[in-house]
Amino acid sequence: MNKFILPLIAMLAASSAVASAPGKYASRVPDIEPVTFYEGFEDYDTSMGLNWIPEGWSKVCTDAHKPTPEMLARNVNNTWYVYESSEFMQEMTPDGWNEAFIHFGYTDDERGSSNAAQDEWLITPEISLGANEELSFYLQCDYSTVYEWDWNKSCFKDRSDIKNTLKIMVTADGGDSWEEAWDLEADEVRRHPDAVCFNQYGNLQYHQFTTSLAAFAGKSVRIGFRYVRQSGDGIGNSMMLDGVTVKPAKAVEGPNREGWTLLGTGSMADGWVLPALTVTPSEFYNPQDYIFPVDIYEKDGQPGMFLLASPWTSDKFPFIHLNGNTTVPYDIVVDATDPDFVIITPQVSGFEHKNPGSKANRYATPYYISHAGKQYLDEGYSKPDIIAYGHAATYDAKTGIINIPGPKYGHTASDVAYIPSGFNEAYYPSVIYLPTGNTPELVWNPLGKASFTDGFLFPGFVGDPAGNEWEVEIEERAGQPGMYRIIDPYTSAVSPMAMYNNNVHSAKIIIDATDPELVIMEPQYSGFSGMNNGTYWNYYIGNDAGVLAFSGGYLKDQIKQMLAEERQDKLADGVITFREPMFGSNNYGGFGYKWSDENDQTLNHPARLVLPSAASVGSATAAPDAPESWYTISGVRLGAEPSAPGLYIRVKGSIAEKILK
Repeated sequence: MNKFILPLIAMLAASSAVASAPGKYASRVPDIEPVTFYEGFEDYDTSMGLNWIPEGWSKVCTDAHKPTPEMLARNVNNTWYVYESSEFMQEMTPDGWNEAFIHFGYTDDERGSSNAAQDEWLITPEISLGANEELSFYLQCDYSTVYEWDWNKSCFKDRSDIKNTLKIMVTADGGDSWEEAWDLEADEVRRHPDAVCFNQYGNLQYHQFTTSLAAFAGKSVRIGFRYVRQSGDGIGNSMMLDGVTVKPAKAVEGPNREGWTLLGTGSMADGWVLPALTVTPSEFYNPQDYIFPVDIYEKDGQPGMFLLASPWTSDKFPFIHLNGNTTVPYDIVVDATDPDFVIITPQVSGFEHKNPGSKANRYATPYYISHAGKQYLDEGYSKPDIIAYGHAATYDAKTGIINIPGPKYGHTASDVAYIPSGFNEAYYPSVIYLPTGNTPELVWNPLGKASFTDGFLFPGFVGDPAGNEWEVEIEERAGQPGMYRIIDPYTSAVSPMAMYNNNVHSAKIIIDATDPELVIMEPQYSGFSGMNNGTYWNYYIGNDAGVLAFSGGYLKDQIKQMLAEERQDKLADGVITFREPMFGSNNYGGFGYKWSDENDQTLNHPARLVLPSAASVGSATAAPDAPESWYTISGVRLGAEPSAPGLYIRVKGSIAEKILK
């Protein structure tokens, strides 16, 4: 905690002409759990207009913003007051009907408002704390105005220049000294990328924050909500406060794993949570690209009964920063005692969405998970029918792979019935790889840095990409020479496109160069989102061959016959060249654009990827006796060549091909 000594010893007596209505300190105590102190501002006296705070509370105002009777008569008050919640340019309070409100200062000579700097305090009555308590509160705030936004570059100008924040101050000596317990800028906004903050622009949103009061155990304290804003018009934004609660902190206990034996570290391709993390419905992360390690246990005396050790609260989860729960672990139990019909009963995953993107509201907190096979079984379908229709989860003891088609989620254990891929037809299974000593086949090995000349997006935002190359990290898929993956090409710090990018999520671009004579880049989200000609796009990139492979399911030999030679991109001398790069707003109907000039003449700027020396070069043919393995189209390895009709991936030697059976 940072010590802050307040020069006004008698500050708690200052009220700035605030009138209080009779009432309790805790106006609407929730009955869900015991609390030490609660204020929901529900006793607001509407007759007081903009000049009411609860009894026992006090506030301190800067001189420029102390509301005079004349200002209040004109509905001007740029200090704290309680008022009814509204949907006008903000979100309704999640706690009751009323909220504490503070307006950012602005110049209005006629009404008496001022744009002077604000340092406005709203202070609780005295609260007697127990041994280990915490403060929680709802705060509606605008992350995008904590620092100054650069509209030309679509990023913050200077994060060290704090324009607006809210601090939680605590005094245990009657106001002689105050300690800072929490700061919106330092403890919340600072850790978010620019685009996450900007996503809130123009739409104030409520967040619930919690901070420990354990340092003041056994003391009587007062808590100050200190709104701080620099002077000037258009600086900062208003804030709303509600549901102020002090309560004993819950002890965090680890899961009970008595009776389970640790097998070791396995891994998981997560079809439950990962597809739910994207910003818009048309963008989905393929779980096979984000396989992460998980400790796996087996039940003593019950072979095939497995426990995954808190997969979504582990720091190994690649999107842990989007989990609102990072403290309470939840284990996942998988019943694979019947290998032909694995069951995952509905259970809490431990994942709570903390994603400000447009899809966040579609997903539950807590987030229950199960799968299609269990759902259909509960609905009365027989196991043989569920297996016949391909909805059963299975366990291959030889490979140590549990394949779970149809991952499901829900708000409660009784409504786990939704597919995380939302309203799109995209579908990804969950796959659990047990620690059998076998590494999942579809893993990616780092190769180093490649030189990237970007003809996909660079021409539309900057100009001719020639001479503006930058380095990108590149990986190669194990067992498939020539299958490459570029890591975050547009969000890396060295990318000259980063300044235009509003995206915060990781994005990996997959390029299939296993056949050097036909390089395939299926349309996929690039990781770049930005404005162009007044329109906000999530940019997808790809090439002609990729469109045919993705949209039509055509195989490489078919694509070679369909595409003219000059439209077939190649890998030669360690360089992949995309002669006519394409982009779009999604990977289906809104794809296939190319940049043009003011005369509608297409700009012929190719894209080039100069591979690092460690990269393999795929061969167009494989030896007849080369080892062969088969995968589902989602990347799950099969034990043998499949007999059922469908689209599969066959890996033979260094060649990976889609095979339609």
